[in-house]
Amino acid sequence: MICGTAQAADWTVDINGSGDFQNIQDAVNSASPGDRIEVQAGTYEEAIHPAGKDLEFIALGDVRLIPPTSPQAPSFPLDSGETLATVIDGFRIEATEGLGIWTQNASATIRNLKVAGLGDTQGGAIRQEGGEIHLSNSEFYGGY
Repeated sequence: MICGTAQAADWTVDINGSGDFQNIQDAVNSASPGDRIEVQAGTYEEAIHPAGKDLEFIALGDVRLIPPTSPQAPSFPLDSGETLATVIDGFRIEATEGLGIWTQNASATIRNLKVAGLGDTQGGAIRQEGGEIHLSNSEFYGGY
């Protein structure tokens, strides 16, 4: 019998095509819990749904996230039991309205986040409904 532990993988996302993927959600779909997704500089307009996988999202350089056009679709919807092992580090989330990160009975560790201009009647930069958020070294501008 051979026993071992699986090693976490590193995935690279580059909107210009030089990474493993061109959008972040495709990397999430291929990733396993514990994997690290490194995102190269660029502007990404998408909702990133980890689907219960505890992943590390690391921005390399100036990574700008724009939530999809619906204010009900934040850049990071966390609603599938993610834990504090889910890490969001170094992203800049910008929009004139909408939500940045929305947790529903899920948790995340958020570091080095910059958020500008988000907000609607349901929240703004971060909306939390259950779970736990560890937030450090982050900046918030405008919005409500």
